[in-house]
This record gives sequence, C-alpha cells and structure tokens, in this order.
Amino acid sequence: MEINLWSIFGKTEDELEAKPTDFIGAVIAALATNIVLAVILDFILGFDLVTALLVAVLAWAGFSATAGLYNVIFEEKKFGLYLIDTGYHLVGLIIAGLILGLWL
Repeated sequence: MEINLWSIFGKTEDELEAKPTDFIGAVIAALATNIVLAVILDFILGFDLVTALLVAVLAWAGFSATAGLYNVIFEEKKFGLYLIDTGYHLVGLIIAGLILGLWL
C-alpha cells in the first residue's frame, strides 16, 4: 500500500516542484523576519536568552499562527497543512530567538 504524502497539499508531486525563484523569495522572507525579531529585541533593554525565546514564540503565536489560521477558515486549507506551515515558522523563530539571545 502506497501512501501519497502529497495529498495533504491537494496537489500532485509535479505541481509542488520548487523553482529557484521560490528559494530566493524564501531567503528574503526569512531575512526580513529575523531582522524584525532583532529590532523588537533591541527595543527590550537588557533582554536575556529566555526573553528572546519568549518574544520569538509570542511573535509566532500573535502573527504567524493567527495569519495562517485565516487560510484554514476562508480558503478551507487542510488543518494538517496549517500545522506544517506554521510549525516550521515556529521552529525558525525559536532558532532565531536562540541565536539572537546568545549573540546580542
């Protein structure tokens, strides 16, 4: 029995093939997200690692998780896909918060 993992996206494997411009856009978006997180942390004088991680999780919960939920509600996107989409944003923000908390 073959399991089609692509079915969660509602597309075929061929339809999900990424183009080089997709990766360029993803890098630009990740840089923007991390710069904004660094600016927010800079406003908090004397922050530590725990504060940086907390701000990262709160930014995810307040912006990424809630914005992604609109896709589930209005576009009828599958909830499993929502968890994948917002989950990698959470991991990315936690890693960024960890790096910024140790570095700045």
